[in-house]
Amino acid sequence: MNTRPRLLGARARTLIACAALGLSLAACSSQNTASDDSAVGGSSATAGASGTNNSAAGAPGTAGASPITGGTDGGAGGTTASGGSGATSEGGSATAGAGAGGMNAIAGAGGTNAVGGNGGAPVTTCTAPIAKAATFSDITSDHQVPAWIKKAKLGIQIHWGLYAVPAYHNEWFFQHEYCNTSFSSWLSSSGSGFPKTSPLSGGPFGYKDFIPYFTAAKWDPAAWAKLFKNAGATWVQLSAQHHDRFALWDSAFTKWDAKEMGPKRDLVGDLATAVRAEGLKFGVSNHIMYGDSFAYCGPNGTTAGNVGPKTPATVSDLYDPRYADFYGPPNGECGTIAASTSCSPNKAFCDDWLNRSLELAEKYQLDIEWFDWDGANVNGSACWENKQAFVLEYYKKACEWGKEVTTAGKGGVFPGSDSATDGANVMIHDFETAGHAPAKGQEPKSFWLVDDKVSGDSWGYIDGMTYRSASSIISQIDNYLARGGVLLLNISPMADGTIPQQQQDILNAIGKHLGAQ
Repeated sequence: MNTRPRLLGARARTLIACAALGLSLAACSSQNTASDDSAVGGSSATAGASGTNNSAAGAPGTAGASPITGGTDGGAGGTTASGGSGATSEGGSATAGAGAGGMNAIAGAGGTNAVGGNGGAPVTTCTAPIAKAATFSDITSDHQVPAWIKKAKLGIQIHWGLYAVPAYHNEWFFQHEYCNTSFSSWLSSSGSGFPKTSPLSGGPFGYKDFIPYFTAAKWDPAAWAKLFKNAGATWVQLSAQHHDRFALWDSAFTKWDAKEMGPKRDLVGDLATAVRAEGLKFGVSNHIMYGDSFAYCGPNGTTAGNVGPKTPATVSDLYDPRYADFYGPPNGECGTIAASTSCSPNKAFCDDWLNRSLELAEKYQLDIEWFDWDGANVNGSACWENKQAFVLEYYKKACEWGKEVTTAGKGGVFPGSDSATDGANVMIHDFETAGHAPAKGQEPKSFWLVDDKVSGDSWGYIDGMTYRSASSIISQIDNYLARGGVLLLNISPMADGTIPQQQQDILNAIGKHLGAQ
């Protein structure tokens, strides 16, 4: 990684303007690099050839007398199975054309005077209005819930990050360490097993000092992917960045990432490769918005367990300017509740959110990007505009990729996301835990999710973790499936990349029940 952009590029700035101001299509189309007659085949042409592993749109179609229209018919490359060769004469073209790419399939080669065989179901939710969308409102009326997730029986969510190092209380350790005296006392005690002095700064040991302990030394992404497939999962999503601002991918927007520190691996990229090799869909959970004020304890604290802006670096590293590019620094824009719907983070933070969120979506061609309680919903604010710009860019990119994609998350993440009635909306509504799941007869009319955990304690791994019974989770899965929803089950790996045996046993029991084994 050689560069670290601080500002949005021209394309992103244009998208923000379009999303916020409702500019004409021309304002955005100048940034588009693919025309109807290039990546996806020309009009009145046979469909373009498929790209490889979904990494490229189809090649231009061959003009001829085939009645199949080009344009959006250029096939996207698949990954697993080949489509059948064409055998029927659909048109008068003597040129061998390539068939449309199917879901997880390579398009079949066309025969002479024939159209190539179809490898499977269509791979894209792209419609003409979305392909040409200029504003956020153009997306909301046309996006459809992907067919692959509506057929799912189970999704896997993974909370894995620096918080697995202290493995104490829960995954909110970053906040508790600075805002709770009992946590700061535990960390500085001999019982925690961590030094009192930071090897990095020579000052007090802080959250940044957990990074070298986050090694992923025993991590086998292929074994993880096999386990998830055997559990009956359709998709897998990794917590790419939690509230603590540490990125698990190779990012151009921060040096505080897993590729350069800790494991020194692109955890998101490596897992994406392994998961897709098993024929599963891949995504991330995005908790970035919390980072604006997650460790803000208030304005007046001066002690290790109640850190404030005036706390000296000899007491805590939270406001040490040397680490401001990691910690934030935390501020009071959103109070002590990072997900407040009435807060308005500064533009620099909101632009960083957009940069990282889009980088994840585009770098890994995500099938789903799931958002935690995001807040920052002040109409017209920088983050509100950037959220709309994200959706516009992500769904338009999916048209180029030829993929079915979606966002998902808690209510209120995007405008109008609570009011979808038929699934034609920007986001799949997710309910956190069974306690917030819709009661029978009160289910959303659109497709919905419930995210819940294997543990009775924490989303992230902690020492002494307790577990729910496999039977209780299976009952939960069956309950939601019968009512049009799906369980997104969270697991909690250890810092070295090990999935505890109890969690593996639960996943295997689920897989047997779902007929995946």
